[in-house]
Amino acid sequence: MVTIYDVAKKCNCSYTTVSKVFNNTGSISEKKRQEILSVAKELGYVPNSIARSLATKKSNTIGILLHNFEDRGITHELFSKILNAFRIEVENNGYDILFLSQHHDDYLVSCKTKSIDGVFVLCCDYSLDKTHKFLKGDIPYVCFDNSEVPNSVQLDGCEAVAQMVDYLVSKGHSKIIYISPDDNSPVTVGRLNGFKDGLTRNNIEFDERMVQKGSYYAKDSGKIAVENAINSGLEFTAIMFPDDYTAVSAIRYIKDYEKKVGRKISYTGFDGVEVTEILSKPITTIKQDTNLIGVEAAKILLNEIKGNKSTSPTFIPISIYEGKTVTQI
Repeated sequence: MVTIYDVAKKCNCSYTTVSKVFNNTGSISEKKRQEILSVAKELGYVPNSIARSLATKKSNTIGILLHNFEDRGITHELFSKILNAFRIEVENNGYDILFLSQHHDDYLVSCKTKSIDGVFVLCCDYSLDKTHKFLKGDIPYVCFDNSEVPNSVQLDGCEAVAQMVDYLVSKGHSKIIYISPDDNSPVTVGRLNGFKDGLTRNNIEFDERMVQKGSYYAKDSGKIAVENAINSGLEFTAIMFPDDYTAVSAIRYIKDYEKKVGRKISYTGFDGVEVTEILSKPITTIKQDTNLIGVEAAKILLNEIKGNKSTSPTFIPISIYEGKTVTQI
């Protein structure tokens, strides 16, 4: 097997010089650099990534923490598109990605064992002790949708929901049911506050029955959400669902309810996944720019790896995709 010493011998230089060329360190003339690369190619020399990581303390590998409701993970369109944009950006900067198991007892130790250079926390349970420990550790990371840390990229969920309330009110709706997942995560709390803010700025009195418990996408989430809205005892003309998948799964139950009450019920989603646009009746939703989120997350993490710490979250512009599920009344 060809070694770094073979390349150094043929180039009449030290193995340290060859190492600097392959690790892009030190001051090596362009002429010598090209000679070493040419000889290495001629001899068939391939740098040993394990040995290089031991020497440089870098593996050029970025970990991905991705697990969510019902273990949909990468099959969830929102996360898969964000991840793809992120992957392209970091690969263009010489990094590989590695998925980290949610079943590890200690994320920090797992990352250090694998010599991970940085982590994209795309989706995980922030309430877990092991997550808290990781975020307080010394491994660079970037989060998606976590307003509690500065190195995060996100949509302003509070303002986004408030703007959707504005939109519904502009269509004549004031009797609105908001489906809120039963958790205290920053995302859920922020969006619920946005619903209340939207009502306040449109001079609509808040009634606790306007908020009904549900969940982000999970089995029967749409059915449960519609049933909760109906059982609230509050007359309503519109339902705001917490995500597009729940809205899609609720369509059949909304149609059944419409037949019973003899009028149309408007409804909205959140995320802007592709399925909402290709339905015969596209869903009005808050659209997240997955490409921009992925690219910005990559830039933040690469800067964190270089030691350039973020001072505040990066917010992605808000946009409402106007489908055909909100009627004028």
